[in-house]
Amino acid sequence: MPPNRRESWFRGYTNWYVRATVLFVQVVVVAGVLHSLLGTVGVVISGFAATLLLFRQITLCIRQELRRASD
Repeated sequence: MPPNRRESWFRGYTNWYVRATVLFVQVVVVAGVLHSLLGTVGVVISGFAATLLLFRQITLCIRQELRRASD
């Protein structure tokens, strides 16, 4: 039996927070490594990379919700 809309929404909302947490941890680890290797330039590079990754994640979440809404 497929989940009703409310369960589906909650599951998607929880998954978004899990993805955000994983993204945050990845960015912190990469920033730490780049900072130790390249100094301040490494932190700036990881900031730009984090911005691009966050934009990608938000785009994927929006597409997922639009697909779910059209079903």
